[in-house]
Amino acid sequence: MAKRPRGSKQCVLGYTSSRARIHLLSTDTDTISPYPIIIGRFYVNYSMLVINSFGLQNAMERSAVDVGHFFARCHSSATACATLVRDELAPRGFLKYSPDSHFVMISYAVLSLLKVSEARCCVFRFLRSDLPSVLARTTGIPNVPR
Repeated sequence: MAKRPRGSKQCVLGYTSSRARIHLLSTDTDTISPYPIIIGRFYVNYSMLVINSFGLQNAMERSAVDVGHFFARCHSSATACATLVRDELAPRGFLKYSPDSHFVMISYAVLSLLKVSEARCCVFRFLRSDLPSVLARTTGIPNVPR
């Protein structure tokens, strides 16, 4: 077997049976090794966003009680996806070599975040505009005789 020239990169795909995980080991720098961890976190948050967006749609159509739960989960998953792309994937240069499907996923996460944030602002604006009438109706409640 021929010797490798000095300073060349070598990546080894190793399988550890005790933890049943695949590790990517780099011999010279750790520029590649954090990618599986980062993209794995992105996939987990993206899949949670997709699942919870279906739950949010179902809650809005059928059960208004669950809207807050799915709303918060969609917002946190979309925020986590956007933050991972902005803080981890883009600065390390991983987006240059990403497949087109990653950009579709990123677009869906950001648009979901905008949609959920717009809905949140509308709800707060409604509550703020309706607050004086709600306070006027509820201020007499503590004075009601039992």
